[in-house]
Amino acid sequence: MALTTACQPDAPEAIDQISTDKGVYEAPMNGGDITVKLLATENWTATVDPATSLDEVDGITVSPASGSASETVQNVTIHLPANDGYNRAALISFVGARLAGAITVNQPGAEGERVLAISCAEFNKKPVDASVFYELTGEVTNITDEYYNDFYINDGTVEGDGVYVYGLYEFKGAGRINYYLQQMDIREGDILTLRAYRGEYNGTIEAMQAYYVKHEKSQKPSIALDLESYEASAKGETFELSVASNKVTWNLTADVDWISFDPASGNESRKVQVTVAPGEGGTGTITLSAEGLEPKTCVVTRADVTVLTCAEFNALPDDLTKNYQVSGIVSGIKEGDIYGNFYITDATGTAYTYGFLAEKGGETKKFQEIIANTGLKNGDYVTVIGPKTSYNGSAQFKNSWYVSHVESLTVAEFLEKETGTTPYVLKGEITNVVNDNYGNFDLKDETGSVYVYGIYEDYTLPSKDRVKVFSALGLKEGDIVTLIGPRGSYNGQDQVNGSSYVLHEEGEAPEPSDEPDATCSTIAGLNEAIAAGEGTIEFVVEVTDAVVTYVNGGNAFIEDATGGIQLYQSGHALAAGQKITGKIVGTGKMYNGYAEATKFDLTYATVEEDAEIPCTTLTLADLLADYERYQNMFVKLEGVTVTDPVDCTGETLDRSGKISQGESEIAVYAQVKTELKLDEGATGTLVCFPTRYNATLQVGFWANAHFTPAE
Repeated sequence: MALTTACQPDAPEAIDQISTDKGVYEAPMNGGDITVKLLATENWTATVDPATSLDEVDGITVSPASGSASETVQNVTIHLPANDGYNRAALISFVGARLAGAITVNQPGAEGERVLAISCAEFNKKPVDASVFYELTGEVTNITDEYYNDFYINDGTVEGDGVYVYGLYEFKGAGRINYYLQQMDIREGDILTLRAYRGEYNGTIEAMQAYYVKHEKSQKPSIALDLESYEASAKGETFELSVASNKVTWNLTADVDWISFDPASGNESRKVQVTVAPGEGGTGTITLSAEGLEPKTCVVTRADVTVLTCAEFNALPDDLTKNYQVSGIVSGIKEGDIYGNFYITDATGTAYTYGFLAEKGGETKKFQEIIANTGLKNGDYVTVIGPKTSYNGSAQFKNSWYVSHVESLTVAEFLEKETGTTPYVLKGEITNVVNDNYGNFDLKDETGSVYVYGIYEDYTLPSKDRVKVFSALGLKEGDIVTLIGPRGSYNGQDQVNGSSYVLHEEGEAPEPSDEPDATCSTIAGLNEAIAAGEGTIEFVVEVTDAVVTYVNGGNAFIEDATGGIQLYQSGHALAAGQKITGKIVGTGKMYNGYAEATKFDLTYATVEEDAEIPCTTLTLADLLADYERYQNMFVKLEGVTVTDPVDCTGETLDRSGKISQGESEIAVYAQVKTELKLDEGATGTLVCFPTRYNATLQVGFWANAHFTPAE
């Protein structure tokens, strides 16, 4: 049954609980008292313990240290003395007979972060603990993945390559920077200092979440290439080769004339452009050399045949002496045909094959034997090689030969296959798009439906090299797509485990569901419907003049005259200043205590650009008095004071703080981890979005520009 804004859910029964208004509290270095709002429906006792093995909790007290069950919130005071030592974290637990709750209290110290500098051998003996970071210094012995920054480090206390480092980050809590080792010119032989926690994966000890501290260049001359081999197309191409060098002048040479370099020599690490000239077949060796050092090599293999699209093949001049490779979907095979005359179609067009052989130089008129031996049929994806000719002005292959093919299946047939790596061709309608960045959706044909987990130019490449195509090609619900992928399963759900795009036909977007879980006419009504639903619901909301107020990555905030909502959808394509009127079809769910939209489809709405972005000016008391009304709306709070600072500029991310105005106070939260800061005692104007984290009301800000200090 559909939900409407007129329906009110039954009040939930009260449940026993021990809960607090926040999970993490921040205390100043000079000490002080923190008030915790505790709701405990059991008698409870407080305990104070170190959050990690490196923390000390001397002098931290809880008052009262115990209490009786109550249906109302109790105020508990945590006292922390001034901290002249290292940064510390205390775990405060409230323990009842059956239930328990806990909070973490962080306090900076005069000595800063406490990190033990230990040897690689000592590191290997430590227990797995993601909360304790150790400092390691040693030689980078073996770089195993330049892209993800994986390598080994050894200080001489362990055998072999040393401790495996699973990725290196710029600072603690930073996001991954691809090729960060190259960017920092960290090479094998350099002495590196890092900090990481002791982890383990499949029995292998690993330094995890490692971040950079410093490094010294090796004094030993060295050279290296980032590639040992490369496969080039016969059409010719240019690729990038990274040369690493230390204290030498290097030179690049090749043993064939179809490989050239820019530059061919240098005296420092850099990227070199390698050009492979057009031509069929051949292997060439690139040699990096420097005086007194063992040379390094990269073998380049040039394809034996030029690979073309159907359109490129059709545009060629006729020449029976040159062969080309084309792949596509087979059509037009006629029953009983002995010659092998059929069509091949890809995303660029269709090529005709006049005569088909089992192999190069094979017998003609054996097409039925080829079908019997290979199972080739209409709908399969075939790869052929042959020369280009024409008949009556129409391009065609002349006696091309079989290379390989991928079997086509219906969805029902696909689901009967075993999970594995064998690819199959599927064709069907795109429905229920979950992620239009990677291309996660349901593929539906007349026999059933299956979930597609990603669509790329070539799914067989390593994940870092895959090119996403869903948004780039403008794919959408209702389109008919042909793809290739293997049968997989995840958490019991059948899926196409990654796929390669072949071609598609434009379709009409489906009409909105006749019976969505919720139908409403305002954003306030949408919030109510999501809150009243169970799990993820489908909705149709017909809005009037709803404005996109802010966008950051997959996050977008939209509000109308009645309220606001946050959308979290990768690749949503919304932009600040858009005004939406009409039907929005989507999905939503409760997340950390408040309603969140997880998908917006604007097919049935009109979108205007450059609308004025509303920002409602409130006092903090006004906001707290009608919080549900303003949640997720863009609001301006003038004359507020930062009573608990936010600092995301250093190694320790302090994203939670507080602001006050008169007798009113609320938590403030940095919505992104990088560079945001609110100084304690600062007074000014904050533009923000009222949100919540479970029971905690908090205003979120996304940029330093969102706070304007008072003059």
